[in-house]
Amino acid sequence: MARKYDVHSTKDFLVWAILLLALGLWCAKDGWFPSESVKERHPRLVTLTAEVDGMITDVYLSSQGLPVTEGQPAVRLLPYGTNAPVVLKTLVKGEVVSVNVKKTDDVKSGKELIVIQPQDSFYAFNKSLAVLSLLGAAICIIIHKAIR
Repeated sequence: MARKYDVHSTKDFLVWAILLLALGLWCAKDGWFPSESVKERHPRLVTLTAEVDGMITDVYLSSQGLPVTEGQPAVRLLPYGTNAPVVLKTLVKGEVVSVNVKKTDDVKSGKELIVIQPQDSFYAFNKSLAVLSLLGAAICIIIHKAIR
């Protein structure tokens, strides 16, 4: 004679599915559609600009794709009217995307000198966590429906 078991299911998988769905949507928003405040904290590109009018006397970061560290000298600028050169340093750790000046160039204040792509894993982390969380939410929903 076969036994009949009356086992009641819990809503644990439904709760986990909702939590993973919320986490996945939040990470997808930050990873693919960041707000302005997130873009300020984690910029995709950092631009080194001239602070004063002057002449470039040395360019230390001369090639594209060159890895840089924070505080590394990038450009030496001799402001007009002085003999004291100003050394502009990188603001972040990353990779040089473009160098827009060369030695003996005249630059105006605010001119874009070097563009650096920061070595920041914020966006990649959020995108991968979003995919894994949404996949986990789908699996939890399937299990919840199967045991009900």
